Amino acid sequence: MTKVILTAAFFAMFCLPMLVSAGSASDGPRRRARDLGVVIGAMRPGPLNAITDVSGVLVGHRTLKQGKNVRTGVTVVVPHAGNLFQEKVPAGLHITNGFGKFAGVSQIRELGNIETPVALTNTLSIGAAMEGLIQYTLAQPGNAELQSINAVAGEINDGYLSDIQGLHVRPRHILEAIAAAKSGPVEEGSVGAGHGGRTMGFKSGIGTASRVLPKRQGGYTVGVLAVTNFGGHLVVDGVPVGAPARQGKETRGGKGVVRFRHRHRRAGGRTQPGTHGRTHRVVARTRRLLRVERFRRLRPRLQHASENAHQARLENDRRPRRVERRDLATV
Repeated sequence: MTKVILTAAFFAMFCLPMLVSAGSASDGPRRRARDLGVVIGAMRPGPLNAITDVSGVLVGHRTLKQGKNVRTGVTVVVPHAGNLFQEKVPAGLHITNGFGKFAGVSQIRELGNIETPVALTNTLSIGAAMEGLIQYTLAQPGNAELQSINAVAGEINDGYLSDIQGLHVRPRHILEAIAAAKSGPVEEGSVGAGHGGRTMGFKSGIGTASRVLPKRQGGYTVGVLAVTNFGGHLVVDGVPVGAPARQGKETRGGKGVVRFRHRHRRAGGRTQPGTHGRTHRVVARTRRLLRVERFRRLRPRLQHASENAHQARLENDRRPRRVERRDLATV
């Protein structure tokens, strides 16, 4: 079935599955929130509880960890394994707090589709991400004569933990992430574009989840992938966990213990909790579901715009007309 990628940027949301996946490898197998008894919402997740539960969607990472000062990378979401330019995917975009450098916005809003994979990286590497996506698209069979490609790329500012001015992400890293893209379980935590992320004073990164609608509502699968980097106070299912974490305490879930590490070390040696930033979410779903939701979301906006236009016309009609008398002899 045809897939849809809905890109959304700059939400102050935290993708819960990655809360317990940002620790070091020495902690043993990484457990997700549901493994610890933290269950959010009423809908059941897909088999993998990941964006790849939407058939055909692929995810790839390229993590850059060099010396003490480079902690960045690339994450790509590929809607399907075919030629995306020749088989475009319907798309939508919603922005809250648009202080970001999301590339490809205007064509998504104008045409409602995407024609490249969605790349996520750091703020100053948007140009490299776009170049990599363009190189990838031109290399696909049948695309040799293209003269216009709308590369879609989002970013987070990982300059607190990484040497962002070093421009370490290059176009080849986007190509490597696309080549590594696969279905199945998605690697989460401090990987790819999320390697330098920090959220609400904690180390964050990449998270993913999925939900399956009941059969009476169509049985559709909705998948989400998020990279987060912002401030605030962490609350999990209504329970604040920031204060216990700062005091070195443990917050218990239904099936285990979640240990939260509050502070992390900056590239320059200082430590500081996160305060500001943003997150990007990529949402995959079926085409029919998007059409229904798009109509429901656009209908009040169109109605409002129509009412505003009608009111403007009425006010213009009521406006008194000034007739200027002109001396014909001077014309």
